[in-house]
Amino acid sequence: MKVAVIGGGAIGLLMASMLTEMGSNVTLYTRTEEQANAIMKRGVKCHYFGKNERYYPLHARKFPDLKEEADLVVICVKQHQLSSVLAFLKQSAMVRHAIPLFLQNGMGHLSSIEQLPQSVVMAGVVEHGALRISETDVQQTGKGALRLFFVKGNNQDVQRYLQHPILDAVFSENARHTMEEKLLANAVINPLTALFEVENGALLHNESLRTLALMLFEEARSVLNRSDREKDLAYLWNICEGTKRNRSSMLKDIENGTPTEIEAISGYLIKQAEAQNLPVPYTSFVYHAIKAKELVIP
Repeated sequence: MKVAVIGGGAIGLLMASMLTEMGSNVTLYTRTEEQANAIMKRGVKCHYFGKNERYYPLHARKFPDLKEEADLVVICVKQHQLSSVLAFLKQSAMVRHAIPLFLQNGMGHLSSIEQLPQSVVMAGVVEHGALRISETDVQQTGKGALRLFFVKGNNQDVQRYLQHPILDAVFSENARHTMEEKLLANAVINPLTALFEVENGALLHNESLRTLALMLFEEARSVLNRSDREKDLAYLWNICEGTKRNRSSMLKDIENGTPTEIEAISGYLIKQAEAQNLPVPYTSFVYHAIKAKELVIP
């Protein structure tokens, strides 16, 4: 299967590595020419969780320089970077018959991807922990699942193909439930780890952080009108445990001085809360605190 992976961050490098391990013909499309050249020269090295590292020679180009058609397009950029990718998917003949698979945090993009011209569109959430060590080197810092669903249409061949042990792919028929569950976890883990500059596991073992996590959790549950508290809480703690050595993407963004996904996560919850006239003081605090850190950190 010919696969285009768009995005050379931690998740993009990890997905490109895993898909290559499966036998896919992968081309990785990056934001910069420099990273594409580095990958063409050195390949990608992936340190799998609990296993030895693997090296993959990969084709790489700067996005959107697609030279051949793809069967599957895996989009691993962040929500605030999606506009150019969506425009490309609407206009390029190279991906007219491809199946786009979106792997973003938050839920604000779902309505946009439903409008794409492709007959089959997929989305999902990544529970694997990943850390980009360099432009060509990625570490899987925690093992989770790749939870996928069809936004529109269906393709059983692709579904079977992606159900490979290395991906730990699980298909869901309830798209909203899947996205809400991960959004709830992101709304707790990402802002707290970024504000306190800690690994995900700290939310399990630091009593004060655990208390703050529960406050954010209860607000998110209320906004999303979730019914099974114990199941949602178990999911949150399982994510923290499974990625306990991981530094969240939001923390990495703050450290790197790049925009975070706070708008797609906490910002989305705040808008939903306003529509329901629900107070969310803790979510509002972390939202503005992260916004402040984005401004003060060069």
